[in-house]
Amino acid sequence: MPQAPYGLHTNWLSCFLIDEARFGCSRDGLIRILDAAGIESRPVWKPMHLQPLYGGCQCYGGQVAEDLFRCGICLPSSSSLSLEDQLYVVSQVRAASRCGPAGGVTRWSECDPAPPAEPAATELAGA
Repeated sequence: MPQAPYGLHTNWLSCFLIDEARFGCSRDGLIRILDAAGIESRPVWKPMHLQPLYGGCQCYGGQVAEDLFRCGICLPSSSSLSLEDQLYVVSQVRAASRCGPAGGVTRWSECDPAPPAEPAATELAGA
């Protein structure tokens, strides 16, 4: 994202949404993988209407917030995060994405979805 000409943004929050079918791992599966690698991550904020205190209150809408909470993950972010730390986080997220059928890494025990069927030999050879 480009910087505004009148100042610098802080980049204080790094979040993204996970499409489990495309990424090959659920949000919770990625959180577990990152935790095992010593990286703190968490779901995006839980919508107010899903919190026990507000459970009996009237709610208008909320589907977008629920979808963001279901698929969103917050990654480490800080102005003091070193380039080395950033690259480590990126590499671990990329490695986790290989849980999917096209990735070739078989770490399905750490991901929520069931593993896909074994690829045919022609698929492995790139044919």
